[in-house]
Amino acid sequence: MKNKIKIICLALAMALAPVTGNVMADKHDKVGPYAGLGFGHTRIDGGGTLKPKDWAPSIFGGYMPHRNFGVEAGLAWAGLDTGGDVEISANTFYIAGIGRYYVSDEFAVYAKGGAHRWQYEAKDADATIDFDGIHGLFGLGVQLDASENTSLRLEWSRYIIDETKGNLEVDGQFDIIGVQMLYRL
Repeated sequence: MKNKIKIICLALAMALAPVTGNVMADKHDKVGPYAGLGFGHTRIDGGGTLKPKDWAPSIFGGYMPHRNFGVEAGLAWAGLDTGGDVEISANTFYIAGIGRYYVSDEFAVYAKGGAHRWQYEAKDADATIDFDGIHGLFGLGVQLDASENTSLRLEWSRYIIDETKGNLEVDGQFDIIGVQMLYRL
């Protein structure tokens, strides 16, 4: 029994060593508030890539009380055109928890998850249909710290959308793949 406990404690210490060593060896803390902006490309559900009117812009801000976790909120716009008579636009406001792991002093991987308030509009010459709701989101990314206050990100985020109005239904998600720049305040 004593050997099993020693083996479990040793395995746990080995698993946690990279995390604790990474936290203690940091040159600067990388905590506190930050703000940023991004541009991305949008895909909606399984319908394929729709032609964007423009890059999908986003603005965001957050607070990292610890270098490995924090909270972030932001706005993302995805003005889209199917190329036919129907014009589709989607936008969202989100709030998410973010977990970050530094592989080196300047390079981190991160994941985020939370909720978003979305609005989706489809219109043609005859009618306009609006959908909205509150659903979940998740995302993955990598972050490169270009300086002590500036970082560059490459991120993929999935925003779940689901609502029924009468005979019409929106059920799926929209994905944004993009680049972001953040500045620690």
